[in-house]
Amino acid sequence: MADCDRLMSYVAYYVSRGKTVISLMDGPLPFTGPVYQYRGYHSYFSHFWWELKQRRDFHDLHMESDNYSFGDFLGNDCTVGECSRCDLPIPIPDGLAYTVPNCTLCDNGPLLAEQGDSSIQVEGITFRKRYKHPATASSTPVAQAQLAGLQPTFSESDLGSEFLESEDSFDLTFDLTQVVAVGTPPTDRMSLEEVLSLNGFDVTFVSKPEEVTCQSWPRTVDLVLIHAEVSEKEGKTWAQELHRHPQIQNAPVVALSAEAGGGLPWVERTLGVVDYVVAPLNGDRLAHRLRQVLQAQHIAQGAEIHWFPR
Repeated sequence: MADCDRLMSYVAYYVSRGKTVISLMDGPLPFTGPVYQYRGYHSYFSHFWWELKQRRDFHDLHMESDNYSFGDFLGNDCTVGECSRCDLPIPIPDGLAYTVPNCTLCDNGPLLAEQGDSSIQVEGITFRKRYKHPATASSTPVAQAQLAGLQPTFSESDLGSEFLESEDSFDLTFDLTQVVAVGTPPTDRMSLEEVLSLNGFDVTFVSKPEEVTCQSWPRTVDLVLIHAEVSEKEGKTWAQELHRHPQIQNAPVVALSAEAGGGLPWVERTLGVVDYVVAPLNGDRLAHRLRQVLQAQHIAQGAEIHWFPR
């Protein structure tokens, strides 16, 4: 893949999650339109990218929170890799072995609570110490994620030793983000649901849209993710069927396509539910961004399907 195409794919990833391109001359260069379509990039983003390339300071532009400019990518001073901690695309200086995550792009909140507070916030989730019920090694969020065969979005070092003492267990106090995932359910469904819940997401897995007819949730659905392999026409039909449910009618619908955008050349796997729900800048952040896109385009909620790379 040409360097400019790889850079475009990198910028598209972050812009689609609400990050902004920054110019040292003019400040933020916002983009509020759709980025991907079923095949390739949406015309709005392609035009935005063309406008960026016409700027005299194109090589000096950089993504919000990024320490590298576009020129660093185009001059082969760095390439794109994947952060081993948060799975986001990150610049890796050319010739430097990637060993320690140094990701500045995932918007992590503070890892430690205020001094004297008995809580800690990790990835926007507040953990509060609770006594009376001893915790075992397998009952911590990290251990449960590892038992499920997944990479947790936080580590035990993030939590701090005072939150892993044997007399403590965890009381997770946060509002769960309601997600409906449409496609073949994973074989380890129960374990995955538990880990997703620990990360703040109540995910309902269904195989086909008609299975949601009799479903009900404690609150309205925040995000629908179609991870099944569907055609462009079938995806739109599924989105229309899903939006007939009163608790889903205003939820953004994300569908995955192997042909969306220019792909994600730094990823050597097929993306799925966890990538679009748990990974930073996804989940509720992605749902909020998609609502902004619809508002900016004056499109009614529930009248659009959003394609993203698989």
